[in-house]
Amino acid sequence: MHLYLGKAKVRAPGQQVTDFRFFVRTIIRHSDLITKEASYEFLQNEGERLLLEAMDELEVAFTHHLAPKTDCNHIFLNFVPKVTMDPAKVPYIAENVRNMVMRYGPRLWKLRVLQAEIRMIIRPSPNSKCTPIRLLLANESGYYLDMHLYKEVLDTSSGTMKFEAWPGTGKPGHLHDLPISTPYMTKDYLQLKRFQAQSNGTTYIYDFPDMFQAALIKIWEEHLEMHPEMQMPPQVMQCMELVIEQANPTRLVEMKRVPGENECGMVAWRITLFTPEYPEGRDIIVIGNDITHLLGVFGPKEDMLFQKASERARALKIPRIYLSANSGARIGLAEEVKNAFHIAWFDDKDPDKGFKYIYLTPEQYKRLADSVKCELIVENGETRYKITDIIGAQDGLSVENLKYAGMIAGESSQAYNEIVTITMVTCRAIGIGSYLARLSQRVIQ
Repeated sequence: MHLYLGKAKVRAPGQQVTDFRFFVRTIIRHSDLITKEASYEFLQNEGERLLLEAMDELEVAFTHHLAPKTDCNHIFLNFVPKVTMDPAKVPYIAENVRNMVMRYGPRLWKLRVLQAEIRMIIRPSPNSKCTPIRLLLANESGYYLDMHLYKEVLDTSSGTMKFEAWPGTGKPGHLHDLPISTPYMTKDYLQLKRFQAQSNGTTYIYDFPDMFQAALIKIWEEHLEMHPEMQMPPQVMQCMELVIEQANPTRLVEMKRVPGENECGMVAWRITLFTPEYPEGRDIIVIGNDITHLLGVFGPKEDMLFQKASERARALKIPRIYLSANSGARIGLAEEVKNAFHIAWFDDKDPDKGFKYIYLTPEQYKRLADSVKCELIVENGETRYKITDIIGAQDGLSVENLKYAGMIAGESSQAYNEIVTITMVTCRAIGIGSYLARLSQRVIQ
């Protein structure tokens, strides 16, 4: 067993590395297995033993100073002995592996093991042709285990070995027809967002609609076991994102856009759920904080989206679900002033005695006149602009956030009187976030 700490390549000199991950590589050596029974038992027992050993090694590796930065850690099990197995039963291996992963799921998640790979060589009988196969698993979203089965075949045109999706296993995976030497993909933009959200103890906001859909499918499957005469609809959920129109900040529009394109820390959807109780579909409004955007704080933009989405729920007389993961109202800093001001100390040689005021030079004041209020003074023959008030060039830095927070608190109180309001607190709710949860009355935490 070998364990490596890898880091992604950077495209530009001086660029910061953001993708670190552990790679565990295990080789299982044994004489070839002749009988199918011995092959299956060996695969199951040895695979589970080595998985536990790999997790033990990862726990030791997590003492490394770069371990907190790792994500998408990877385990690779390579079975060297030839395994005698009926090719038709190969897909059953995937189901057994799924059960094993679910059994050790909490520990794997704690170690940030989101990808795994199993390679073996199978043959129908001891004298048959051998076929190398690979089972790839990924749980990057944290709520769905993605599994793809491939066989390694020779590409006659290029002379290289490539992946080919195993027949009868559904939609081919993303490695279908690619060389087996294809490098592992680095984390994309969404995976970085997921890691940030999961590090705060919650789920990335744009993953919630998929979670709702997975729960609906499970509800339908359980219902169909009791009522086989019914049929699951081809689409169990429809989802449209609600966005504030840029040209008119008071107008809410429905829009289809890819996850992660939000420009503020609040996201909302109108979701139609096709449940066994309502096969024709029932609408709900879902509003949630994006904790990856400024830690999910409430500013004017966030509050306006919350307000308009809640008003839409009241107008349509449909339930309003609020997914709470926030840090309260925003307390901002005027960065342009923060990087420019000077300090007038009582004693320049001893700053511990305190300061008299902060000020700007005439050149700085000319550039920052819209962000501050100042008094013109002269000290030690030097012209200074003593700062009395900091306003900031950007909207939503200070007391205006409290004004908008009061607005959405009033809206939540009115929504509770008119429609069904539910709040699910997924990690934390601070300040106005906790008050909104209290006003909705029905809280899941």
